[in-house]
Amino acid sequence: MAKEIPAVAEQPLRAGRMDAFAALAGGLAHELNNLLAGMVMVVDLLQGSCARQRDRDVLIAIEESARRGVELVKQVLWLARGVEDETALFQPKYLLHDVQRMARALFPASVSIASEFPPDLGLLRGDPFLVYRLLLDLCLEARSRLAAGGELLLAARNAEVDEIAAARHPGAAPGPYLVLEVATSAGGGSYPDAVAAGVEACGGFSEVTARTAGGQAFSAYLPAVHRPAEAAAAASPMAESAAGELVLIVEEDTGVRLAMAGVLEKHGYSTIAAADGAEAVALFARSSPAVAVLASDLRYLDGPGVLRALRRLSEGIPAVATGSPSQLAAWPQDAGSTTIALAKPFTVAGLLAALRQALAG
Repeated sequence: MAKEIPAVAEQPLRAGRMDAFAALAGGLAHELNNLLAGMVMVVDLLQGSCARQRDRDVLIAIEESARRGVELVKQVLWLARGVEDETALFQPKYLLHDVQRMARALFPASVSIASEFPPDLGLLRGDPFLVYRLLLDLCLEARSRLAAGGELLLAARNAEVDEIAAARHPGAAPGPYLVLEVATSAGGGSYPDAVAAGVEACGGFSEVTARTAGGQAFSAYLPAVHRPAEAAAAASPMAESAAGELVLIVEEDTGVRLAMAGVLEKHGYSTIAAADGAEAVALFARSSPAVAVLASDLRYLDGPGVLRALRRLSEGIPAVATGSPSQLAAWPQDAGSTTIALAKPFTVAGLLAALRQALAG
């Protein structure tokens, strides 16, 4: 008969398995992120050559699937790391879409469900599962209020909280916030203390406001980090053509590198491309490009290290840094130089907007 392993002795084994799982998940995330980043750019590139609206709709669906795949990869990483990384950045709109789908499946047919999610939502920092649990708690509260039917609204928006508004909430600081709102057509008095505590656990504060016809809205204000470069692209039209500026692309993944070069050349840029840091420095010394696009996850020399080497050759060279949100958070901001963060996977519009911003200084 096999001997039973004492519970205390199993703890190091379990910890070792979790470390191995985290390492495996990190490697898979790196490869899948690059595959999906290339897919998103190629989809954008193909959309301009599609004459039929039906074909463009298919490409949009493919792009959304690729983006959703990236968010699923991030969720695997959060689980593997034990959701203890308080510096991780994440895009909450996919959590909102998941909660919306769940609400439509669980709420009675007598409840109509609507949503308002703008395309340029800011990023949040911390544990996404706390935000997910908060949204679930709010939906459960809404379900009890709408037992006889009614309307449910799930909404999110970017907001700026000034010093006067922040002073009304102990511990709140002025700055950019992401507001998550769950509104019902039926009131129900105050919300449970656990809901407000959930907002505080996410680092924010909450407000309850009355709506017309007796309804109520619970608004959770969560500190936002920044808006991705795609937000600027969504707010302004895509530039028709550049003026031939030379762009250095530094990216190990062949598919992503070729896709970026094709996209930029189509929009009027000239490009040179390097697969590693040494090649990048050599090309830069010979060509003196106007701007550089550098991947965060270079294998033998990290992206920030390559950029520091380039800026020793040409002080103040503007750059666009690409990578996961957590990688981008670690990039230094050099005084007198412009470095624009662009999270993978990014669209053609996002890439062009980031380059325009970098060149504008």
